[in-house]
Amino acid sequence: MYAVLLALHIAAGSVALLSAVSALIVAKGKTAHRRWGMAYVCSMALISLTAWTMSALKPNAFLFAVGCFSAYLVASGYARAKNRSGTATALDWTVSAFGLMTAFVMLWLGSISAGTNHVVLLVFAGIAGVLAVTEIQGLRKNKFKGTERIVNHMRHMMAGTIATVTALAVVNIRGVQPGWLVWIAPSILITPLIIYWAIRLRRPLHINL
Repeated sequence: MYAVLLALHIAAGSVALLSAVSALIVAKGKTAHRRWGMAYVCSMALISLTAWTMSALKPNAFLFAVGCFSAYLVASGYARAKNRSGTATALDWTVSAFGLMTAFVMLWLGSISAGTNHVVLLVFAGIAGVLAVTEIQGLRKNKFKGTERIVNHMRHMMAGTIATVTALAVVNIRGVQPGWLVWIAPSILITPLIIYWAIRLRRPLHINL
């Protein structure tokens, strides 16, 4: 059972990475972008579901927390893509609350962990916390419409991609010391791209997601 789940988890990760890259390079707002985006959302959902199930079969709080982290990022990005009005819905509030709860759980787990898990959980807790608080503030002000909706959608989807790339790096890169560097490197490398795209998207553009 566990081996099957692990195989599904790895396969979903491969599909998520391929679909994320494809969604980034095709024209935004067009049919191809939406289809690759849905492939990404579905594969990331499978990643989280298999992570949660595996962490239940072989108790692993770290795996469970990272699964929650990935689920929050993608669910939030999906919510922005679906809600064009800017008026917060029950789904929007539920997702943001889940993100904030995930940040607190990872912060707690990180504080009682040691070694690589300690650093990774604290860094991911910080990312989730900042994104969730920013999201809640935006929802309260009905901010997520027009360009800001697109920027937030992109930010969370690309942050979800960080989680996918991180998993790929951890599985395939060995012998790097300190061990937490492999976990954190994708965040360090991709975050500047997120900032770049946010600046670029805030220029006068017309994209319909």
